[in-house]
Amino acid sequence: MNIFELEPKEQDALIKEFSKHVTESRRNLIEKVIKDRTRYVTLVLEDIYQAHNAAAVVRSCDGFGIQDIHVIENRNKLIMENSSVSKGADKWLNFFYYNNPNKNNTEACIKSLKEKGYRIAATALGKKATTIEQVPIDKPLAIMIGTEKDGLTEAACNLADCFIEIPMYGFTQSYNLSVCAALTLHGLTNRLRASDINWQLSDDARREVLLTWFQRCINHWEPMAQNFLNKID
Repeated sequence: MNIFELEPKEQDALIKEFSKHVTESRRNLIEKVIKDRTRYVTLVLEDIYQAHNAAAVVRSCDGFGIQDIHVIENRNKLIMENSSVSKGADKWLNFFYYNNPNKNNTEACIKSLKEKGYRIAATALGKKATTIEQVPIDKPLAIMIGTEKDGLTEAACNLADCFIEIPMYGFTQSYNLSVCAALTLHGLTNRLRASDINWQLSDDARREVLLTWFQRCINHWEPMAQNFLNKID
C-alpha cells in the first residue's frame, strides 16, 4: 500500500488516525514543528565525508526548519553514524541522493533543482560573492556546500547562479562546513520568516511530510493504516 498515492481527504483522515497512536507530547510537538517546516530553502552537500560534520549539518537543518537535504556522492559517501551529534534529526528530514556511477552527479543534482525552480547559491570565497543578507530570496534557494578540505568542485561553481560568503575577520580563511551551514541557514530562515514570502510547506507537501513522520514514529503502521482505510471505504 502506498499511502502517498491516496486522495488528499484520505490522507488527512489517516494523519488524524495516526495522531491517536503517538503520545500527546509527541503529537503536540509534530503539530508545532510542521508549521515551521520549509522547502523554500534547501541544502546541497557535495562529497562531504566526515560523519561528525554530516551529523552537525543535519541537526542544524532540522533546527532551522529545513526539510530537504540533497546529497551528491561523486567520490564520498555521506555517513550518518554520530547520533550523539545529530540527536536523531535525520529521522525527521528527507534525503535525496545523487550517486549514479555513470553520471556527473553534481550536474544531475543542480539540473533537477533548477527544474524545480531553485536558484543555486554556492558557498565560496573570492568569486564575486554576496552576503547572506544580500542574496536574493525572491525564489526558492538551494545552498551548496562542498568538501571539508577543498570546498565545492569547479563543476558546481560553474553551474551556480550566485555565490555566498560569510565574512571572516581572523587569520583562518574558512569556516568548518557545519558552522558554514548553520550560519547560512540561520541568516536565510530569519529573513524568510520576517518577509511576506509564502515559504511554508504546501498542503500536499505538508501531508507527505506528516505521513512520513508518523510512519517513522509508529511500529507496524501499515496493517493499522490498511484496517482504517478499509473502514472508511
